[in-house]
Amino acid sequence: MDAVTWIDDDWIEGNPPILGPMTQSTWLGSLVFDGARRIDGKYPDLDLHCERLIKSSESMGLKSPKSASEILDICMEGCLRFDSDKDLYIKPLMLSLIHISEPTRPLYISYAVFCLK
Repeated sequence: MDAVTWIDDDWIEGNPPILGPMTQSTWLGSLVFDGARRIDGKYPDLDLHCERLIKSSESMGLKSPKSASEILDICMEGCLRFDSDKDLYIKPLMLSLIHISEPTRPLYISYAVFCLK
């Protein structure tokens, strides 16, 4: 397994197609992320990475569906899916998905997505 992604409150193995041809997010959406690492079984400043993600999302007008501590818990849960000696890239991110079939909305539709490699 090379990666797992947490979206819609579930884990999916691999690299799921989150954006499609009917999704306008490529030019109308917003995305923020803060990359972190697991190195030699340690998670340097992972909590700070999660807090920065929240601050960055607020700066972009996104409202996070999760708190920094909930995001940290999700990241740690995802890391447990890999061997403990494997170094990982942990990418908590938030994106606004706007679907072409939905009317334009004044507020963003925000999702929390986390990829671990």
